[in-house]
Amino acid sequence: MRWKLRALSRLISQQRLFNQQERDLRTLDVITGVFAQPLPVWIQQIKAGAMRKISAASFAGTCRQGDISVMRGLVVGLWPFVDQFPKTIIRAVARSQKNGLFQDRRLLNTMLRHGPDVLTGIRRDEENHRKLWINTGEALGLAYPSDFKRPVLSETQAWINVLNAEAEPATVFVRFAAIEIVAEAVSVEFLASKAFVSALGEPGSEWFRVHAEHDLGMTHEELELRLAFACAEGLPDEVLASSIIQYVVDAFLAAAEASSKLYVSK
Repeated sequence: MRWKLRALSRLISQQRLFNQQERDLRTLDVITGVFAQPLPVWIQQIKAGAMRKISAASFAGTCRQGDISVMRGLVVGLWPFVDQFPKTIIRAVARSQKNGLFQDRRLLNTMLRHGPDVLTGIRRDEENHRKLWINTGEALGLAYPSDFKRPVLSETQAWINVLNAEAEPATVFVRFAAIEIVAEAVSVEFLASKAFVSALGEPGSEWFRVHAEHDLGMTHEELELRLAFACAEGLPDEVLASSIIQYVVDAFLAAAEASSKLYVSK
């Protein structure tokens, strides 16, 4: 009787392993397809709309004019978000691991073709961007950390909350892509202004340059969108993706407008 039970147990274990392998293969087929095909055209349309919104904002106009007070306000007012963003990525990865998204390292390697530490690499990049943000503040005459220690604006906290809100992995990655869209839009817009670049100088402009100019290969934005599509097991709904991105952009605009007024005389 015991040998029959052991044989039955082995059979059940083998069947479970076979079922898991089948699920992994189906997931791998989805992931390979998502990474092999180009991003949908409507992503660029959504991105263009977000860029137009940012370009039309009041704070963007004054920054293009090289207004030092407004620029200082943006650096200080948005600092809590910039400071916390690397930690936001860590929390998102931890939640994804908890949900089982990255338990199979071989699957992740195949999905990304960059090894299992790619999101950690993004986090390291964001930590470097954090240092460049401080350099921007110093170029404007701000002292770190004393001038950066201000109460967090409610609008900036609301923007932080949007990124930290619990959500499915696909939504989280679309939010991260939206941050890259915001950073690129602001950077391209401001670097086109001679007055802005003159006010910051070369070191102070570096944060904007790294977000406006991309090396060959997959950008953070593209990677995060492809991760979102992989998590959704295919292309997400255009309306849903647009609403997520616009929500992040609108939260940024509210935080930026409030921040821009911090150093403006009333």
